[in-house]
Amino acid sequence: MRTNNRIIAIELTSLDSTSLTVNYQAINPDGLEEACYLLRIINDSGMDVTLSGDGVTDNDFVMAGDTAMVTAPYSSADMPNFKEGSIIYVKSTGAGQSGAVYLAGYART
Repeated sequence: MRTNNRIIAIELTSLDSTSLTVNYQAINPDGLEEACYLLRIINDSGMDVTLSGDGVTDNDFVMAGDTAMVTAPYSSADMPNFKEGSIIYVKSTGAGQSGAVYLAGYART
């Protein structure tokens, strides 16, 4: 039985924003290493980006220099919504500019 009494951070992943195009790219190609209850997408670039959970559907938008924080609601203590192995996709809304887009996540153990 999980006790969910400790919070750990997953490894930070990133994409160089100069490589971003109008096509989706995985920011974490190997997927989430743990099931996460909180994800943060930090847009440390000079352009706006769009996020997707399947690489096709536009799900969210993060303005240049901003951070999106998404918390998974719990239906039970053992069921975080961001499952282990989930991939997050990012695309630019224009020409790539300097900077990076980061994905941070937090899990209960």
